[in-house]
Amino acid sequence: EVEVRDAALAEIPRYLQGICETYVKEQCPDADVELMLQKLAMGLFYCFWHSDKPLVQHECAHKIALLMNSVSNASMQRIIIESIFRILSREWGRIDRYRLDKYMSLVRKLVYQMLMLIKRH
Repeated sequence: EVEVRDAALAEIPRYLQGICETYVKEQCPDADVELMLQKLAMGLFYCFWHSDKPLVQHECAHKIALLMNSVSNASMQRIIIESIFRILSREWGRIDRYRLDKYMSLVRKLVYQMLMLIKRH
């Protein structure tokens, strides 16, 4: 399962770049892109849910946090961040006390990457 998860996480940056190119070239409505990215964020939420060992959790959280850097369009980065945090806020009440620490770790890594994006822009 770890191999499948790692392979999927490795493909997501290319997928996001494809969405970004379509978004910029064809000027897709934000609502369409947001819906696609919310579905992706939901998949990432459960991908992280099923990561069990601390080292796997740390690596998975790091890869998820770095996804916002896989596109260079600032508007698209904003939509990615919003989608991830919208799913996290919607699902937060369902996280049991055993998984709460690992999700807090994910949030810390996401916030750090957001601050790095702000620093670059």
